[in-house]
Amino acid sequence: MNWTRREVLLGLGATLCTAIFSKSLTIKVFAQQRTAKKGDILVVIFLRGGCDGLNLLAPVDDKNYIEARGTYTRITDKGNNKGLPLRNALYAGEFRIHAKAAGLKELYDSKVLAVVHACGLKNGTRSHFEAQSLIERGVSEKSTSSVHSGWITRHLHGLKLDGALPAVALGASAPESLLSDVNAISISDVNGFILETYSNYGPIQQAALRKFYSEDSTLMQAGLNTLNALDYVDSKIAKAADGTPLPYKSQSNARYPINTTYDLASSLQMVAQLIKMDVGVQV
Repeated sequence: MNWTRREVLLGLGATLCTAIFSKSLTIKVFAQQRTAKKGDILVVIFLRGGCDGLNLLAPVDDKNYIEARGTYTRITDKGNNKGLPLRNALYAGEFRIHAKAAGLKELYDSKVLAVVHACGLKNGTRSHFEAQSLIERGVSEKSTSSVHSGWITRHLHGLKLDGALPAVALGASAPESLLSDVNAISISDVNGFILETYSNYGPIQQAALRKFYSEDSTLMQAGLNTLNALDYVDSKIAKAADGTPLPYKSQSNARYPINTTYDLASSLQMVAQLIKMDVGVQV
């Protein structure tokens, strides 16, 4: 095939930029022969918008809680703000969950949900962004400059990473909780996790890229690992006869309602799909 200089640079530049600028592609080792991890999988959902814990789950009969909050800003045991009771708490009084969190109460009653309350920061920072950073790095100091890794990163360092994709973040980039993790990868769309190629020259471009990234350097290794990651995930996706990715179907008929404002459902669907693909996801 006769390629123009522009076509070659387009393909090389796209992958090179991806490898340099995306947190998701700082992969140190991407061994396709590693066996998939079996066992428990940790799914972390971070409510970045903020969650008022005492308006989600509250000790409704606690005198300090009653004094600190007016009737319209707290959960009560009767009236318009009446919460749903939760039993078996260590607290001697009565905890109630917000009425709009009936789904969480159902999980709690089924004994598949536990709540750890009052475990936030003590430093009193009023910066939303600083608080997020502290939580994701797993530290309580006001400054995070001395901590160069996320809490999930440190958690993963204590595990035996058997799978090809042990840590996956759903989104354009990895969160701070995965800071400095060389195995973590970010995916915005599992079915769209492919190499963007020029026209119909995909296989030729990929062969050229692999040859280009053949040298032994950190940058070249990142580029090669990127191509390996793309190929490996693509090989695990169920496809139709023409190569088109098939829609994910839940074995338990779970529904994932799409919400254009809050896209949590589609993220959870991708989590389920990645786990079912058996690529070794642990977090």
